[in-house]
Amino acid sequence: MHYANEWPLLVVCPTSMSLTWCEELERWCPFLAPGDVNLVRSHHNAELRRARVTVLTYGLVTNGKERDRLLQNIASAGFRVVIADEAHYLKSKDAQRSKLLLPVLAAARRCIVLTGTPALNESQPNPSPNFQPGPELGPELGPELGPDPGANPNPNLA
Repeated sequence: MHYANEWPLLVVCPTSMSLTWCEELERWCPFLAPGDVNLVRSHHNAELRRARVTVLTYGLVTNGKERDRLLQNIASAGFRVVIADEAHYLKSKDAQRSKLLLPVLAAARRCIVLTGTPALNESQPNPSPNFQPGPELGPELGPELGPDPGANPNPNLA
């Protein structure tokens, strides 16, 4: 598994995908032992520092009166690899969710952003075929995530 030697891994995803992430991690990462995958279900999760993989939902980060405590625990857990599933949830740098999570992503050694949903922005009336994070994730990240210049990224818009 890519970058497993660099873990601990944090997966941030929509609530509807959290159990699926846990199941698929167990399926595709047979080296994970029972207890290596921690699904955060509340702000009082104590396994952040012990588990090799932590699955966290966007909703838990943005809701609840103890969210600041949870974010402090996440920051102190030292996640070196972060996966942001459905990363278009972070497309607006001014949104509360982005303001809370972008520092977590930026602090990781590796940040993997996943999305299958086109993102809109103010300067582009048509859907963008690729989510492109801003400079808050580091200047070296942008070019790797850009579209292949020789490919038509969305033939339906041609």
